Amino acid sequence: MGLGKTAQVIAFLAHLLENGEQGPFLIIVPASVLDNWLREFENFCPQIDVRSYYGSQAEREEIRDQLEEDPTYNVIVTTYAIATGNNDERKFLNRRRFKGVVLDEGHMLKNCMSARYKQLM
Repeated sequence: MGLGKTAQVIAFLAHLLENGEQGPFLIIVPASVLDNWLREFENFCPQIDVRSYYGSQAEREEIRDQLEEDPTYNVIVTTYAIATGNNDERKFLNRRRFKGVVLDEGHMLKNCMSARYKQLM
């Protein structure tokens, strides 16, 4: 904690964007740090178009429609619970064809036999 990993990831994504790789990229985080990630993007690199995929089921359905209508975003930030949630969520995320995925707190996937690991892969 406090080593600047979030800032390093944002800098790396900014570097990729600067060199022509527009994404999209997916960042999966524990729900407790989702707002922090969004704040850090705003602080360190506000020119990256970051979208949050989080909220109630009805809110996420609306967000899905918006993201499918306007695919100009560079990054989607969501939680482990949503990314491994129901089939609709997983199918939606899979259709995005992400160029890269960042797993914050990656130790949450240390067991390759777990359902969470299999769903994310």
